[in-house]
Amino acid sequence: MKTFKLVDVWINIILVSCCAIICLANIEFLFYAYFIIGGWQIISMMVHGITGWFMKNRGARKVYIYTVAIILSFVLLGQVFTPFLLILFVLLVGSPLLAIIYTHICYMELQELKEREQLSLK
Repeated sequence: MKTFKLVDVWINIILVSCCAIICLANIEFLFYAYFIIGGWQIISMMVHGITGWFMKNRGARKVYIYTVAIILSFVLLGQVFTPFLLILFVLLVGSPLLAIIYTHICYMELQELKEREQLSLK
């Protein structure tokens, strides 16, 4: 678990950083950046959900997953009902913030693992 968590944190940091830099140089890359970062984070969320890692009641990860599920349901409603299309414009600005929040959640979980490891060694 610790190895996956370490890799997960670094992949998130690298993807968010690199995509931000590339988007500053070429704004047309923004569309791809959403799918690259979002794709990795969805894979990460699925791994955590399947394994049950850090899935505490009212924990940051669970809150984040529920938030993403609600957002996705609004996006799907936007495909049927035009007023919900406004959520797509909100996501244009909010998605980078969500990516940073998810990276922070992963980092805090890694820190928690390190603290647990140190406590078990004492």
